[in-house]
Amino acid sequence: MNIFASLYLAALFVAFVPGVLITLPSGGKRMVVLAVHALLFTVVWHFTNKTVSNMTRGMGMREGFQKMPRPSLPPKQTRPTMDAKDTRSTMEAKPTR
Repeated sequence: MNIFASLYLAALFVAFVPGVLITLPSGGKRMVVLAVHALLFTVVWHFTNKTVSNMTRGMGMREGFQKMPRPSLPPKQTRPTMDAKDTRSTMEAKPTR
């Protein structure tokens, strides 16, 4: 979860505290009011969580154990192999006339 999704969750929680925006059902018992607000919070969070996370994922912030993408490396260059005829020493004596 990124920081923006966390802020959305906090704002949603505050909005669903009974008495902040509205109290449902008005005049109901305390436990009934709390249960209704908890249910509404859960339903709204369930249907908006993925949308908010997807919208805020590409905002350039990396958190937790997310790894930065590795740059592509050029193909590994190999050294030329030596043939059997190239293994002679260059210090061999040359025939003289």
